[in-house]
Amino acid sequence: MKENYYFDNAATTLPKPEPVYEFMDQFFRSHGVNPGRSGHQLAVEAETMIVQTRRLLAEFFGFAGDPARVTFSLSATDSMNIALLGLMQPGDHMIITRMEHNAVLRPANHFERDRQISVTRVAADQAGYVDPQEIRRSIRPNTRVVVVNHASNVTGSLQDI
Repeated sequence: MKENYYFDNAATTLPKPEPVYEFMDQFFRSHGVNPGRSGHQLAVEAETMIVQTRRLLAEFFGFAGDPARVTFSLSATDSMNIALLGLMQPGDHMIITRMEHNAVLRPANHFERDRQISVTRVAADQAGYVDPQEIRRSIRPNTRVVVVNHASNVTGSLQDI
């Protein structure tokens, strides 16, 4: 059998740890229903699992008193689009790096073109690293968000955030 090597973990982790496969298989066989949309036992159990997961994540991220701050989406791309489109308003400024994923670049281009939002793109060095001082110098009074791709899906560089 041919052995495969997977190097695109910045995009999708593969292979996943065996317990992840085991849990997902068990979940889809026993609870793969629409949570919160019905009163039958499986739907109630699925919703309970989501609520418990939301509470655990809120505790992990340091806001245990407000688990409603934890939301789930389809993907990191979807999450970035939801966050940026909901946050940025005409007249705002955002700072991104030239190393960003399309999940950030495309909304940023849209903001400049259609929403009167200014965007500063901070360059990276030849190794793919961004100078934090350059980001600091780019901050304006109307800067609403700074986006820095921690793990580049292109170069593999890890920013020191």
